[in-house]
Amino acid sequence: MDKKVKTLKIYTIEGNVHSGKTTFLKGMDKEKFSAIWEIKRTEFKNFYIIQFHYIIEEIKRKWKINQGQINYLDRSYLSLISYQYFFNKFRNRIIQLFILILVKMNIIISPDNMFLFVIPYQMTLTYQEMLKEEKGTENLLVSYEYYFFIVSYFRKILEKGYSTTCQEPFRYSLEGKIRGDILNYLISNSFLKKKKEIPKICVDGPSAVGKTTFVSKQINIKKIYEEEDYLPFSVESPQTQIDFICKRIEILSSDAAVIIDTSFLSAICYLFYGNTRKVDSNLKIDWILKISKRVSPIYYVTSCLYLHDSVEGLYLKRKLDTKRNRANFEKNMEFKDDMDKFFDALDKKMGKISPIHIVDTKDLTINEKEKKGYHLDNNVLVVDILYAIYCLIKEGKI
Repeated sequence: MDKKVKTLKIYTIEGNVHSGKTTFLKGMDKEKFSAIWEIKRTEFKNFYIIQFHYIIEEIKRKWKINQGQINYLDRSYLSLISYQYFFNKFRNRIIQLFILILVKMNIIISPDNMFLFVIPYQMTLTYQEMLKEEKGTENLLVSYEYYFFIVSYFRKILEKGYSTTCQEPFRYSLEGKIRGDILNYLISNSFLKKKKEIPKICVDGPSAVGKTTFVSKQINIKKIYEEEDYLPFSVESPQTQIDFICKRIEILSSDAAVIIDTSFLSAICYLFYGNTRKVDSNLKIDWILKISKRVSPIYYVTSCLYLHDSVEGLYLKRKLDTKRNRANFEKNMEFKDDMDKFFDALDKKMGKISPIHIVDTKDLTINEKEKKGYHLDNNVLVVDILYAIYCLIKEGKI
């Protein structure tokens, strides 16, 4: 096995099932690029025989490298490792380390660049329903836990400085270099223990409900408070608010745990409902698509707390709070009902993967979530939230 491939530029095409990897490869200029297709599924049932089959086929792929072209792999050993890690059993860890040894020995191809494809989870489910008989994809591979894990796993493998493209609505590709210490990173971590994602918490709700007070009481987390000076916007000139929404989303790129007082979700409510005239659905869709094109598909939240109170309760809280002027309080009260309905509809639309928790500010307890079996810490991609908003607009529900 002395064939030299390290001097070549080798890309791996990664992402969840149905995310567009094969479609991308089929559209390439075959005179300039060489495609090495995904390993075909085996009919074997025994776990060890299946894994041995994939390892042998991965070794054989090395001999398909075209020395005179840029080579694109339809998935690589990194996908094999991700599968082993996700199930996190002893037998998987042994196979995982065996694969990494083969890569270190240059027996299996180690790509140096990556395209990562991401689409919203709901689109993944739609394609699974359409293509499950043709592709035979296991339902386990379209669970949200696995879907989120794959995006999280590969974002940690990409070096900083990658580029993000969104050429079609809610279809993203990230292009960048694979971290230079990839083997040491995988071997030393061995991905043997699943680590919780860094908390990214959004705190929303109507004016005077107590968001800032709630955020200020949290410990061991970076606090991002509400901005006091908002730039004016209108239906005719919404760009300043769209910029502000994208700025609030960008906070989620932080490597630190953060809690955000008045997140991008509240900012979207202000965009939709804080105007002097009613906004039609076509404009809302246009705005959401503009926002979605500017955000990274790998940003996520772990919780979105929506603090709720009655109108009477909010007026009382405003009266008792003598420290803040709240010049826009009356205007914000005009669309409180719309804001309540927005968060309620979004929570119901996202169902069991919803990160939204309606919180009664009288006692600050999570409203019925535990009884429903919902998790209080759902790792959810921002693009999944934006896509749910997009669908709700099309359905006429917000």
